[in-house]
Amino acid sequence: MDAAGRKKILLVEDEAIIAMSGKMVLERNGYSVIIAGDGTKAIRLAEADSGIDLVLMDIDLGRGMDGTEAAKTILDTRDLPIVFLSSHTEPEVVEKTEGITSFGYIVKNSGETVLLASIRMAFRLFDSRQREMAKEAALMESEGRLLSILSAAPVGIGMVINRVLQSANARLCAMTGYGADELIGHSSAVLYPTQEEFEFVGREKYRQITETGTGTVETRWRCKDGSLIDVMLSSTPLDPANLDKGVTFTAMDISGRKRIEGQYQYHQALERMVIAMAVRFMESPLLVPSAGIQRSLRELGEFCGVDRSYIFIFDESLETMSNTHEWCALGIEPQMEKLQACPVNVAPWWIDTLLSAGEIVIPQVSEMPSVAAAERGVLESQGIRSLLAVGFRRNGCLSGYIGFDSVREERSWEPDVVALMHVVADLFAVALCRRIGAVERRAASITA
Repeated sequence: MDAAGRKKILLVEDEAIIAMSGKMVLERNGYSVIIAGDGTKAIRLAEADSGIDLVLMDIDLGRGMDGTEAAKTILDTRDLPIVFLSSHTEPEVVEKTEGITSFGYIVKNSGETVLLASIRMAFRLFDSRQREMAKEAALMESEGRLLSILSAAPVGIGMVINRVLQSANARLCAMTGYGADELIGHSSAVLYPTQEEFEFVGREKYRQITETGTGTVETRWRCKDGSLIDVMLSSTPLDPANLDKGVTFTAMDISGRKRIEGQYQYHQALERMVIAMAVRFMESPLLVPSAGIQRSLRELGEFCGVDRSYIFIFDESLETMSNTHEWCALGIEPQMEKLQACPVNVAPWWIDTLLSAGEIVIPQVSEMPSVAAAERGVLESQGIRSLLAVGFRRNGCLSGYIGFDSVREERSWEPDVVALMHVVADLFAVALCRRIGAVERRAASITA
């Protein structure tokens, strides 16, 4: 980033005229730009200038190394988003760049809108990945800290003989919701959701004890109130030569860690889907087919587990909005035919929120604020219980939004997922702008 706080882009282009033209476009849109005419200079600048935020890399750089080789070398020493520029659309060329980095592939002459949207998408994907890496590092640090304080902090502790509980400390009782008198003297099977799980833990734990002296198993316990918790069990016999004397164990509730791991894996899979979608859209330099947009809505809807995903487009005066694309899960009633040329002035809170925040996150439609009474009535009439809508812009003006409805149940939206949906909205904006532009050009030619 430069001294003025602008994002700094390294533009690697061997054609001087094209490079200067690209620099002018980017600087006109608020970026700081430095130019490298070949791969060697690009590597030298990337190593010397720590303020570079993104590399816009031409693949064909004339003599010497090409853009993919330069990108590999840069990534060996720096973690930067690299977006490739090329006149090639062959699948093997795109696949080659994906093996290096997946922040974008722009076909030359796609236009200023595509270029700028691709750069914004690359920054968002990179920021999203950085947040996930930080979250993973924090998770590992948290686990290390938990292990280091285990000996001092209270954990569930008990003792069994032939898997019948002989003692249980206060922490163990608090974890499970049982009183000590409800556990002591009873089989530890009371803690397991199924007989199969109880038997599996016994076999695995005693196998490890026989081989190493200690058995450690991850399992699940059913608490007194019926809820399930993830547990790490570590067991050591009082006398390794005689297990009938008893086995002590510690039990740590690892439900939080499991939940974070699941969220991380979910986010990674969603990010891969968004990147694949971006590549598909960019492979259509002139016009993204409507079927391609519909496919993307279906993939997103199914992956996120919602009941309906859709796109709304505003007219140029922002007076009406129309549902142009829609996907519905099996058994969910479509709404698109009913939602054409809807007056915007009947939903002031909705429009104001999209204009100011760029997104609308509603975990519970029934809890919407009183100022959104009109919008709440419309959503409830469609059976919607939770909703996410993310706006997108054309030529700096709000032009539409993508939405996701949950009809069967209420649900929440993680901030990182919402952030990725902004990337998706930018992708749809590019695709739809191409379609709108194509329609306008056809209309102009007919008028002429």
